[in-house]
Amino acid sequence: MPPEGHQSSTPLFSPDPTTNEIAAFFEGEPDRAVVLEGIAGHLRRLWDPRMRREILRWADEHHGEGLEYRVRPAIDVHREKLLGGV
Repeated sequence: MPPEGHQSSTPLFSPDPTTNEIAAFFEGEPDRAVVLEGIAGHLRRLWDPRMRREILRWADEHHGEGLEYRVRPAIDVHREKLLGGV
C-alpha cells in the first residue's frame, strides 16, 4: 500500500486473459449486436463501477491495445450503459 497521501501509479485495470475470456464466450454467435450487448452486459452486471471506468479509460488511452477484437466495439457502442450507475 502506498504511503498516506501518495497515489500509486499502478493502474487499476490492465488487459489480461480474464478480460478477453468474456468475448470468447460469444465465439459462435453470428449476430454482432448480440455479441456486443453480451460483452457490455457482462461488464455492466458483474464489474463494479470503478473497474468499468478503468476499462473505458484504458480503451480510450491505449486505443484498445490488449483487448480482444470484440471488446473495444462493445465498449464503444455501449459506453453510456457502462457508465450508468457510476
